[in-house]
Amino acid sequence: MAGGIKKIHYAKGPIFKEKSIPNEMVVIAPDDFILFSIEWLETTLEKEKQRNVVWIWQEDNRKTILKKTVLNSAMLYGIKIPKKLCGFTYFLEASLSGNRNYSKKNYTGLYIRGYCPPRITASKWAVSSDGTPAGKQKQFAYGERVYLNLDTEGINGYKNLTIELYAHKTLAPDPLTRTIVGVDVTDGEINLEINNTLIWYGKHLFPKEVMEFYVKVKLPNGKYIEDYNGDIIHARYLRIKPQQVFQMPEPPKNSTALKVGNNKTSLKNYHPCKLNKVQLTETGEPFYIFEEGKTLLKKEHATLKRVSQIVYFDYDQYHLRDDARKTLDILLDFLLYNPFLNMMLEGHADDRGNLDYNQSLSEKRANNVKNYLVQKGLKDERIKTRGFGEARNAIKATNETQHSKNRRTVIEFNYNEYDSNAIVYQTLAGSVLKPKNITLTLIDHDTVKCLRKHDPHQKEIQIQNNKEKILIKDSQADIKVKSSVPPHFASSYLFYLIEYLAPGVSLNHSYYINFHTCAYFADKTYPSLQMLVYPDLVWIANLQYNFEEKGDYFFHDKSLHLETGITKVFEEFKETLLYQILKYLPTNYVLQDAIEEYILGEADYYKYAAHVIHDRDIEKAGEALILKGKEVNLITQTEYTKYAAAAFIYGMVAVTIIIEIILIYLTRGRNLTGKAGKISKILRKGKALEKNLERKWDVDIEIIPPSIAINAGMYYKQLFDRSVAMTYEVNIKAKPLLAIDIKKKFDLKDILESGIDLPKSKPTKDKQALADLKEFKTNTSIIRKFLEEKGITVTGEMTVTGSIAFEHNVKYNVLTSEFSIVQILGTALATAKDERIFESQISFNVKVNGTLKKEFDFFALQTKVDGKLDVESYGSVAIKLKYGVNNETGKGMYVQPILVFSGLKGVYSGDFGTQVNYKKDKLVEVSKKIKPTPFTLIEPFEMDLLTMHLFNQQEADW
Repeated sequence: MAGGIKKIHYAKGPIFKEKSIPNEMVVIAPDDFILFSIEWLETTLEKEKQRNVVWIWQEDNRKTILKKTVLNSAMLYGIKIPKKLCGFTYFLEASLSGNRNYSKKNYTGLYIRGYCPPRITASKWAVSSDGTPAGKQKQFAYGERVYLNLDTEGINGYKNLTIELYAHKTLAPDPLTRTIVGVDVTDGEINLEINNTLIWYGKHLFPKEVMEFYVKVKLPNGKYIEDYNGDIIHARYLRIKPQQVFQMPEPPKNSTALKVGNNKTSLKNYHPCKLNKVQLTETGEPFYIFEEGKTLLKKEHATLKRVSQIVYFDYDQYHLRDDARKTLDILLDFLLYNPFLNMMLEGHADDRGNLDYNQSLSEKRANNVKNYLVQKGLKDERIKTRGFGEARNAIKATNETQHSKNRRTVIEFNYNEYDSNAIVYQTLAGSVLKPKNITLTLIDHDTVKCLRKHDPHQKEIQIQNNKEKILIKDSQADIKVKSSVPPHFASSYLFYLIEYLAPGVSLNHSYYINFHTCAYFADKTYPSLQMLVYPDLVWIANLQYNFEEKGDYFFHDKSLHLETGITKVFEEFKETLLYQILKYLPTNYVLQDAIEEYILGEADYYKYAAHVIHDRDIEKAGEALILKGKEVNLITQTEYTKYAAAAFIYGMVAVTIIIEIILIYLTRGRNLTGKAGKISKILRKGKALEKNLERKWDVDIEIIPPSIAINAGMYYKQLFDRSVAMTYEVNIKAKPLLAIDIKKKFDLKDILESGIDLPKSKPTKDKQALADLKEFKTNTSIIRKFLEEKGITVTGEMTVTGSIAFEHNVKYNVLTSEFSIVQILGTALATAKDERIFESQISFNVKVNGTLKKEFDFFALQTKVDGKLDVESYGSVAIKLKYGVNNETGKGMYVQPILVFSGLKGVYSGDFGTQVNYKKDKLVEVSKKIKPTPFTLIEPFEMDLLTMHLFNQQEADW
């Protein structure tokens, strides 16, 4: 037994249950979507249930189809009836075949009626059937034809209203002038043509110079219809002057308002020449790049087309032939889905026979085509007919074959075809040696009923790659796509590296694919789909310093060969590196040869590598990177320099040197001369974990050397949404970046006099700290002068201790310009989308020795960094890492450490000695006591340190 749809049911939305009849009629509220579902026959196969369903919206006679709609069987069908159309009863049914069920008892559909209270919403008198308003100043003559237009709610489809016409009097009751019965409401409008105004003349006693008329509208139950103000008087006023136009009076008649202009081609047309979905299958996964009703196409636009179809007739006949019915059925399938398109039928005859006979025959031919279309469900009002007899023959005929071309009816109407920009799909692929196979499938792709008479759409796919074109006469095609990178690109690697560092459009390779229907992508001269294929290259750098004991740290765990030792490489950028380090330090504080000696002594602890992986197994969209493919060692197989590979790790180590020396410098005090020699010794012994506990020149220093590993990659990545983005990724693990313990004796007066000599430092941005510095300025001078004048020596000890270790995974999406920073080791706060500041700090603790130790306290001058990180109470150094991308200069991703020093403030709570006062002519020595006096010990500052680029082929800016 065949399956199918058993019944449709009300599913959701506001309805009037008390007015509805279960399983037969649903009375719905206006202006709300009411949803309907389908119930399947028990014998329906699951496969059939997956098919599309045709919903058929009809008039209540079940003969005239108002609209057909195709929906997926899982979707609910929605009806929204505006108040204007409430009152009329419609019929809704659903079908798998698109055909109606004509059964009078076991029908699958439901009758549907919208309900709202009857209203007159607008009224006017018009001068023509198209609704052109008469205007307030218009004065008709008796006998002149007038038109009444009323907009209504809740009474659509009524055919028995009564209209009462009244004359407006000023000093007497308004007399009833005329009663018109059997008035129709069509599409929520009353359009009445009144041709008998001549008989109104002389009907009123004591008429005014210009008579004024209005109407009342009565329901079949005798109740007058109000407007929204509760008024039952409408169409104020029809003005008639005391003149007569003689014509034969006719009874008033209902008319359908003739709308001026073309069909409503601005409304979306449904096409049987159609495309429902476009599916791609890639790496074994099918997915849609276009779904009708879901996918938003760019710059979608309509092009007005005109159908001019012809059906032919036998000699002296107006009955439809079989071939004519086939032509009309194709048009019907389109017109029933597009209820707002009207048409013209023009009948013709050949030139044999007399003129009157041929005229009548041509009209019968046009009317017979109309009757066939109406019988099939097309609304009568949509079709206009006319006959031309033999007046407009297609050709001059001399034989039967030529005569047959003149015996015809021409069906003409306008419709829209739809076009848009091509769908753009982005993917990755290898070279010609490892292309990617993508299957393109056009689902529910049908061009058999294309309305085009010339150059109709075909069921085919055309693929263009450069100048090569392939035509496939099917709705499915297997496409092998490749990137623009050649399989042996190592010799020209620099071009591709630069393109990755400054990504543009030159690396994607385009495939243009054409498939066309009237419903979508109608213009054959433009592609429907553009595939942008990006290369699968992954550029990888692995860099390490003093990290061997910490284990492997490779990019995405891909183990690759590392070069060891860069003594020779150091010579390539020694001068640049040393210059950069020294320009951050106080003048003549550290000797250049000491730093150089230290760096050369550490050369064997550096490891580095640079590789490219290509023609690889490409991961599915949004999944983890796969690094199985061909490997190119850029250091051994190309001209990629060791300098480029090593520059970043050298920069990171240089940063730790700069910070260490600055921290030592901040503990300055007595015996500044000779410090360079001591620091040189410290640098030379930097590898020892617990050495250098020496005491000389009042300083005790322990430095734990940094242990740093970095891996980074650049690659195109297909995201979950199938877009492709250039991704920069860097993983940095410093365990530690910095670990130090300094104990240093100081003389307070020396520190207050010396100031800071750090050429790259910048004043703090903290507003409160700046305000305090301004306030403390005078106090600092007072304290310094007081110590000098009194010869007081204040000594103490400054302790600098702490460590900073971290591990970051940082990704930058070039498409969205967004950073993703994941903290793996240690803790940090986000101070900006591309910045992290470590919560661990290098703390400063200052204590004064001797008898004055209770008089002096020291605290952090700046209490917060970037308003987020709380500075340790005694003061500290914090470190921020800023990540960025510089595509404009072709340097790619970079990292810049920023040193932030909180500054130190002191508070003196003692007195400033004695002074002599005169009291009753006697000298009296009194103590000068003041409130606690804050002063600046060391000013806060920030310092942007070296900017280090990954994969940089240009001169390093550090």
